[in-house]
Amino acid sequence: MEIARRGGALYDKFVGFYEQLANLGNCIRKTQECYDDSLSKLKTGRGNLIRQVEMIKELGARSSKSLPYDAIEDEDNLSPEVEPLSLEATTEEEDDES
Repeated sequence: MEIARRGGALYDKFVGFYEQLANLGNCIRKTQECYDDSLSKLKTGRGNLIRQVEMIKELGARSSKSLPYDAIEDEDNLSPEVEPLSLEATTEEEDDES
């Protein structure tokens, strides 16, 4: 009888452990989805933040830090709604105003 009691207790512990691992897997999946969504907004989404702040820096914003190259190396980060400024057009306009 003792082996049946201990076997039942062990089985119950095992089921609880399995359920806890399944729950952990769901949490990890949700965390990955949240991370992917955040990265998209930062780096690849429409109007992504990296391209916008790099454009501000190109316009002359002073900064003592720079983003790592791998954060800005992909030119596909350019969002269709944020057009890059042409330095040539800006220079010509400044010359016309002089």
